[in-house]
Amino acid sequence: MDLDDAFAGGPAAGAAIKTVKEQLLAVPDHGIGFGLLRYLNSETATVLEPLPSPQVSFNYLGRMGRTAAASSEGWVPVDEPGLREISTAGMPVASVVDVNAMTVDSGEGSELHSTWTYPPGVLTREDAHELAGLWIQALAALGAHAESGGGGFTPSDFDLVALRQEAIESLEQFCPDLTDVWPLSPLQSGMLFHAELADESVDAYLVQVSLDLVGAVDARRLRRAADALPARHANLRTAFLHDADGHAVQVVRERVEIPWREIDLTALYSGAQSSEIERLLAEDRVCPFDMASAPLIRFMLIATAPNRYRLVSTNHHILLDGWSMPLLVEELLTLYASEADPSPLPRVRGYRDYLAWMQKRDHSASREVWARVLAGVEGPTLLASGATGNAAGATGNAIAREWVFDLDEEGTSRLREVARARG
Repeated sequence: MDLDDAFAGGPAAGAAIKTVKEQLLAVPDHGIGFGLLRYLNSETATVLEPLPSPQVSFNYLGRMGRTAAASSEGWVPVDEPGLREISTAGMPVASVVDVNAMTVDSGEGSELHSTWTYPPGVLTREDAHELAGLWIQALAALGAHAESGGGGFTPSDFDLVALRQEAIESLEQFCPDLTDVWPLSPLQSGMLFHAELADESVDAYLVQVSLDLVGAVDARRLRRAADALPARHANLRTAFLHDADGHAVQVVRERVEIPWREIDLTALYSGAQSSEIERLLAEDRVCPFDMASAPLIRFMLIATAPNRYRLVSTNHHILLDGWSMPLLVEELLTLYASEADPSPLPRVRGYRDYLAWMQKRDHSASREVWARVLAGVEGPTLLASGATGNAAGATGNAIAREWVFDLDEEGTSRLREVARARG
């Protein structure tokens, strides 16, 4: 540790506090079992009992109001000058220096009070003063480090992933406003692999949804509603990165703005307008997302005539599935109606909860189930007969298309029967 840099509030101060934070959190149950392990457990006492006793005892009593601090109730230290000598020669001490500290709310703000107790036969008053003075300097250095922009996360802040401190700092450099780091679900892992494999070619997992809007549309209000979506859903603010060990993670950013385009085609006649809309949609469908840059969703509002619009939403499938899209559209329209006020909407159940649930699943049991289901399958399984090779063709640029039409009641019944018969 570079002490000069640490006392100057430099990076060493941040490294020190992060290291101590992780050490303290690694102690089981805040060290409550130490005495039992050192003296009463026959297996551990022989190892721990010969070790030297700690020389400093530090106890932070928390934050007190003025009434509690003044009452000196039981465990609250008496309000005396900060340094106290133990004058009774026969009184044993548990440590060379005993520090009790607490934050007291006063009329002028919060104050940190500390009491330092020491045996004068071991330390001189000058020694105790010097140690207390260095402690105050260290606190000031940590404050200066934080005020100058220092901070950041440590491994214990991310309970869903196992990251080393260097890996976290690497992610923070790439994404300074990260608030959380998540693992990927198995399906997300597969989609990220395909997205990275596609590289410059078409990503098959780009999803485009087009809505026709009729009536007066306030474009700025609609854009505010779109920006309110990632504020509600953290998984719409994720970027997909690789940590220092090459493992894929999704980094949640604190805030993102949805990419937004507005295009006015009202001056074009119907034929030219239809061609231009088709061109814009096709161009948008093949424009890939940078998986390392959030958000992986964008909107395009096309004015086609007075009070007629086409709203196009494009996202990567790694963010949303087909079941979620209608819910997202419903939220968008509700936020538009409420001037981006989310209060009419239900409370969000975070995607993080799903990932935490996934981690608790018994993966070995899942593998056993699939092994039984696939027992006897020795090679690729043909799902559909008559397939003629790669549907994407030689270029790999095939785009799925959708035709919408109405069926009469008889046709609908026949279709339902066929689908049910095929399972």
